[in-house]
This record gives sequence, structure tokens and C-alpha cells, in this order.
Amino acid sequence: MYNAYRCKSNTVSDMVKGSMPLEHSSVSGHPSGLPSDFLMPWLLLLLRHWSMHGYQILQTLSVFGLAAFDPTTVYRTLRRLEKDGLLMSGWEMGDSGPAKRVYSLTEAGEKFLQTWASTMEHYQSILSRFFEVYTEQSGQREKGDSEIFSPPSSPGQRGETRSQ
Repeated sequence: MYNAYRCKSNTVSDMVKGSMPLEHSSVSGHPSGLPSDFLMPWLLLLLRHWSMHGYQILQTLSVFGLAAFDPTTVYRTLRRLEKDGLLMSGWEMGDSGPAKRVYSLTEAGEKFLQTWASTMEHYQSILSRFFEVYTEQSGQREKGDSEIFSPPSSPGQRGETRSQ
């Protein structure tokens, strides 16, 4: 499995081909702590069933609580996804005003979205476990328990609980 969570040096095309290894990376420097490539699966998801122009996409992202993404970043990402064959676009003439570029998902984009969804399910299970342990430890601290969860012991070592 490769890491669809964050990609810097590899292109989206490389990721679709499955050549990107699973890596861990920092998400610092992005508003609200969202990883910069977290935008990619949202764009693919929004365009899965609807064709939309950029402003509609920005409004929809905002409705889903993703207003922290800079519009320039959104448009750049749309163009990159189109270049990599995951989206396609065309110009649509409206009743008034200039023509608008309308984006839609390609078959390759659908496959890539499925990969993202699978990867995010995996992350969700890891996060769920994190909060289970966190809640359990917090409850023990609030009750004044003197013994707090300790990590599993290494082979040849005896597991111990540590005191507060």
C-alpha cells in the first residue's frame, strides 16, 4: 500500500501506478493542521457525481468545514489533478458573465479516489484506537488510579505499569 496521505516528490500518476511507498510525513505549515494533500481526495469526492466550476467547489469545501484551504491552492490542485488525468475540464458558457471552467472526475480519478478511501479507512482505525487508549488513560487519571497503561514489553522483558 502506498501513502495517499501526502505526496511531495512523486506525481499523482506515480501514486496511481502504485509506485509510491508508505511513508510518514509532517503536516506542519498548513492551516488548521490539515495536510496539504488532504484537499486532493475531497476534490475527487466532490466531483465524483457532480461537475462543478471552481467557485462552486470552494463554496462546497466551506460547507464541509474545509474553508481553511486557500483558493489559489484549490485551483492549483485542480489543474494538477487535470494534468495527471484524474480530472477533466471544459468551458461552460453561462447566461451572464464570462465562461467558467467546469471540472469532472475521470475513470482514473475514480480509481484513485477508491485508493484514498481505503487509505483513509486505515488511518481512521488507527485514530479510533488512539482515542480509545487516550480516553481510557484520561479516565484513569481522573479517577486517581495510580496505575496507568504502559506499552507492551519487549521480548525478554517483563511488562510493568508505571505510577503517576
